[in-house]
Amino acid sequence: LTTIVQPLPLYAGMAGIFAAGLNLVLFDISLSTVPKEQTASYVALYQMTVYIAAFIGPTAGTALAATWGYSPALFLSAGLRLAGFVLFAVLGVGAVAQHAAAHQNAAAEEAA
Repeated sequence: LTTIVQPLPLYAGMAGIFAAGLNLVLFDISLSTVPKEQTASYVALYQMTVYIAAFIGPTAGTALAATWGYSPALFLSAGLRLAGFVLFAVLGVGAVAQHAAAHQNAAAEEAA
């Protein structure tokens, strides 16, 4: 944590860049695991979920910070993000697409 305001725009800018990249990668990995005939429905559901979270998140975060304080609210947020990572890893999201891509690359190399 910082005790001065000056570096905050730099930190916020870096967080925004990394968050945008992470969101793009997670969406791409998730999209690669969806059956082709359900892609449009998945994109709609994904966007709806993201927008609902973007609408409710700041209100819930403010209420948590006002009730319990900033540190517990931030630790809860970190815990939820960690739980999301664990679910991605345990459920193998993206692993099927990576395996299929590796198989296609190996087949292309054999053909060449």
